[in-house]
Amino acid sequence: MHLNETDPMALAMSRQNITRFALPDKPAVQSELLALRYDLTSRFYKGACLDRAPEINTYQDLLVKFGDLSSVANPLETIRNVYRSELHRVLDLTRSGHNPALVSEQISNVRQATLATAFRLAVQETSGDLALAIGGSAVNGVHSFLTDIDFVVLPHSPEDREAARNVQNKMIGLLESLGIESDGNLPSLFGYRTLPELKKKYGALTGPETRAEAAVDFAFQSSYPFFLFLMDLRILDVSDAKGTGLKSIFNKGLEDLRDSLAFSFPDHIEFVARESYKDTELRGPSLKDLRAIDLKKSALRLFHFSLYAARARYGIKASDFWHIIKELEAKGAMQEQEAAAAEKALRFMIRLRHLAGYALTDTFDSAILSDQTLNRLSHVMAKSREELNADISAARDTLLSLARTLLVTSPAAK
Repeated sequence: MHLNETDPMALAMSRQNITRFALPDKPAVQSELLALRYDLTSRFYKGACLDRAPEINTYQDLLVKFGDLSSVANPLETIRNVYRSELHRVLDLTRSGHNPALVSEQISNVRQATLATAFRLAVQETSGDLALAIGGSAVNGVHSFLTDIDFVVLPHSPEDREAARNVQNKMIGLLESLGIESDGNLPSLFGYRTLPELKKKYGALTGPETRAEAAVDFAFQSSYPFFLFLMDLRILDVSDAKGTGLKSIFNKGLEDLRDSLAFSFPDHIEFVARESYKDTELRGPSLKDLRAIDLKKSALRLFHFSLYAARARYGIKASDFWHIIKELEAKGAMQEQEAAAAEKALRFMIRLRHLAGYALTDTFDSAILSDQTLNRLSHVMAKSREELNADISAARDTLLSLARTLLVTSPAAK
């Protein structure tokens, strides 16, 4: 896809409009994120000369780049330098026209490695046995660097609860200094409970109505129930302060929790997914309003809810959108042409989010595209606004049609 990157007015126009849009609430995030956005947008429009193709790095590759910070004089500066350098690399992947799914994977790897490095730095002075758990878009294959990151520090035993609280707070502060927001609701929602405590608290729920009531009470971002969020949660790292092989223990405990609350009760999960879909659709923006578009609420989140229902029905434990679609096709729940259409629509929407993050400084949520942002995107993508609107409508209609098909075929719908 051709990108119009050479307009001499583009960067100036983006910078001129930056103060007119809402910034994250916290000053530390605002300052760092503004500096980061200017840096990335400048690189995008200057069209940095690439003498070779950008690297493709795994999570483990990136951990090596961050290195052992235990003896580094200024570890935060080291983390910031590596993080920015890696965002430059991912920006170059975006400019080079790489598959948006690959770009999302690379952004996820960068954010996860940054998160794990922050965790290792924060636990240096703790004696608690802790795990770093991560969920949300950072594990489902559609992450962008403007997205906040969903993580929670879990204690191994009740005695580790205070250590988990301290490490979580240290990490939030460290990430904010890098311009990375985290979901502030998660620590209080999990309550620094151990995995067995979470199982005991929520495992006794039986009927779908009871589970739906609990999901409302235990809401995630007002429309993301805990039971669905739990299906994506995974252990990223552990402190292993006492050398007890914690990662294996936490992995088994989390798998047991997911099976107890989700995969053993597919009808319950489908019920919650359907109710969440209906609530989001009811509260969401008009599907006919193309002056400003919320990609998440008008399409991506609705499609995601239908995937939760399908995962529960078919026992698919993978969280990655692209993998789930392949499994649904293999199981006959999607036809080959439907799977191809879903992947095409997702790639287009995720590309919009990547471009909004890198090419524009007038948006601080790459899922919410204002009228002005859409105008700038049409310029960057060398499309007329009418063509861009038509492409967005087509992608959105594809995802919504597939989502409704998946939900209608659900036993919970009958």
